[in-house]
Amino acid sequence: MPPLAQIQPYLMKQVLVLDGWRVRKEDEFNWILAKGRKYLVIPRKCRTLPFAAMNVCFEEAGLRGQRYLDLLTQARAVPDIARMPTQFGIQ
Repeated sequence: MPPLAQIQPYLMKQVLVLDGWRVRKEDEFNWILAKGRKYLVIPRKCRTLPFAAMNVCFEEAGLRGQRYLDLLTQARAVPDIARMPTQFGIQ
């Protein structure tokens, strides 16, 4: 497997949305995503997610290896994903 690199927060959010997570709340600083009884907070104001934050996302979401890479490829295929409107209309 290729080494994992840090990614932008909006890409991690989109990977999780593609995996079935829903944006439950958001503000100018964070996205809060939920799936069942699990919740994740993804910071918006960092250039790339710290590895610790990525690891929490991987653990809570159960994303492993090829599944993550496939979802990341799908997320990157969406044009101008950072500018797309979100569920609550906050960019």
